[in-house]
Amino acid sequence: MNGKVAEKKVANPPANKASDALKGELNAKLEAAEAARQAAEDKAAKAQAKARKAKRKTAQLAVEFAAARIKAKQKAKKVKAKAKKAIEKEKAKAQAILAAKGASKKKAKK
Repeated sequence: MNGKVAEKKVANPPANKASDALKGELNAKLEAAEAARQAAEDKAAKAQAKARKAKRKTAQLAVEFAAARIKAKQKAKKVKAKAKKAIEKEKAKAQAILAAKGASKKKAKK
């Protein structure tokens, strides 16, 4: 040796090791937070899509319900009209029978 102390090369002094570990930990936390944010955005997008689909289905069902109600009212009108005709027909029959009985009574009295 020539009297000089050989310098040792230190790859990472202890202070640098601590800062590298801290950076690594922070990067890991940052990546985890980013992944959580992305998952939350995906979940929100799915929820919005589901809400839009439900809204469309609700509107469609409302239209179908209104159409069914109109159809039911029309059918009720037809049934009511048929019933009214049947009642009138029965009344006419009854009056004809009564008239025939009344005529036969008048013949019997003579």
